[in-house]
Amino acid sequence: MDGLVLFYIIMIAVDFALAAIPANIASGKGHSFGGFYVFGLFLFLPALIVALCINDEVADQRERARVLEREKALMSKIESLQQGGAQTPTSGAVGGNKNIKFCTSCGGRLEFNARFCDKCGTGVKSKEELIKPVCASCGKVNAENARFCDGCGASLPEVEPIAVTECPKCNAEILAESKFCDVCGVNVAEYRENFGPSSIQVPQAAIEDGAFACPKCGARQQTTRNNCYRCGVEFLYE
Repeated sequence: MDGLVLFYIIMIAVDFALAAIPANIASGKGHSFGGFYVFGLFLFLPALIVALCINDEVADQRERARVLEREKALMSKIESLQQGGAQTPTSGAVGGNKNIKFCTSCGGRLEFNARFCDKCGTGVKSKEELIKPVCASCGKVNAENARFCDGCGASLPEVEPIAVTECPKCNAEILAESKFCDVCGVNVAEYRENFGPSSIQVPQAAIEDGAFACPKCGARQQTTRNNCYRCGVEFLYE
């Protein structure tokens, strides 16, 4: 009889000890320790299976916190760019930050919508920012030749005219001072040196009705172009 009582006592102790296993697992996942302890006390195996398969609330909370932190950091970065847009140093980039893929100073690849080159630190500005006055007070980009800001009424700085040319490789419009094309990343001077003359004279007699044939490749051009769309040679008009 004493042996039977001892056996039951041991079994009960083991049952209480085993019930703590699913309870601890569930508690680590953010669920009730007491509820799973009672569950495991009467049905250990089902309680263990449920505890192993149940959703991890703690991990979900951590992930939500990380996402929230990333969103806050992104919003903070956007706000700082909006506030500092008017003071960003100029560069040779033309065509809008979303289309600018390479730094015009060093040829380094730029991140999407970058404001500065990570490699050389050169500021990146779109053509719109270069040819249209930007208000120093509120950062608004105004219409060409505007004298006062449409947003806050502040006086606007006078915008210097910019000289543009075309990339000899991809024919994208770039600043004449650009060392590298902001679209394809080619070294402009090296490409022109290796693949043809950098410029070619266009005699006035060759121009008829605002158009002429490229002296190098024969492609028909408008006099509004600074480079041949086919071979990339730069035109020097008389």
